[in-house]
Amino acid sequence: MKAILVSSKDIRVVSVKTPTLKTPRDVLIKVKAVGLCGSDIQRIKAIQKNSTTTAILGHEVAGEIVKIGEEVKNFKKGDRVVIEPLINCAKCRFCRSGNYQLCSNLKSVGKNLDGGFAEYIVVPNDKILKLERGISYEVGVLLDSLAVCVHAFNMAEGVEICKIAVIGDGSIGRICTLLADYYKKAKDIYIFGKHIEKKDFSSRRIKIINPLIASNFDGFRNYFDVVFECVGREQSNSLDLAVDLVKPKGKIVVLGVFPENYLAMLNVRKLFVKEATLVGSNSYGYYKGKKEINEALKILNKNALDLKGLVTHILPLSQFEKGIWYFENKEISKAIKIVFIP
Repeated sequence: MKAILVSSKDIRVVSVKTPTLKTPRDVLIKVKAVGLCGSDIQRIKAIQKNSTTTAILGHEVAGEIVKIGEEVKNFKKGDRVVIEPLINCAKCRFCRSGNYQLCSNLKSVGKNLDGGFAEYIVVPNDKILKLERGISYEVGVLLDSLAVCVHAFNMAEGVEICKIAVIGDGSIGRICTLLADYYKKAKDIYIFGKHIEKKDFSSRRIKIINPLIASNFDGFRNYFDVVFECVGREQSNSLDLAVDLVKPKGKIVVLGVFPENYLAMLNVRKLFVKEATLVGSNSYGYYKGKKEINEALKILNKNALDLKGLVTHILPLSQFEKGIWYFENKEISKAIKIVFIP
């Protein structure tokens, strides 16, 4: 099969053996669509910098089952599915407490295990979920991102959610904004981003602010009950803005993926004075006994959010490097979610 391999020298399409079922509980999936995530970009840069090769990346996968292990009873050949990339041990204290995203032995598809930037992928049957026929594979790849945002809202528990700010207008920031409207938990919803326009949201409750224009902040400092930071990367401005926007006793939920070992500059004095809570939000697990990715699947499968508009580019896998260029040059490409079709 064809797959993308990243090394210190280049990024190229290579021919590798099609994976086979390793256990009777495995499922072989023909990849129909796979999304490019910001964490993929960070992983690629780390590989190129450290001069190492990698397993196949790509964790936002939707496809069709082509083969099942003999112990798989809840799926059949031809089923349309999406995957959950977190492969946990189910035995450690974090798994037993419902926080399997913190599993002591966690492995992830597209990181420790071969991922979806390929024609086929093997996944345990308990890590696949059925995709309704009315939902395209291209939209299906957004399940992981949607589950991340569902978890972030659960992490915001304990604060009266009336005024919500979302910093960042990538796919995660936009999904958080759509969820705030869907959950009806806020009377004021603001998204701070420089690549976004009013026409991008149909809801009148959602308001847009360009963070590059200082005058836009008049009246919004110390205003929001909850601020979702959805930028990450090697910069501190978004976190510092969150501290500026959150009200006393409010909460900042950090979804943005920052590089490993990156030390951010933060106005800690202001955080201290406000007695604001700064909390990380890592992937998803269980919340009050319910699996968060299942909640995300329900929202996805009933088409409750306008996610189709987030898929801005659909490319063949052979144009992988073009997709990276689109991601890194959003001012020109207007990219939100880039999806590859192997």
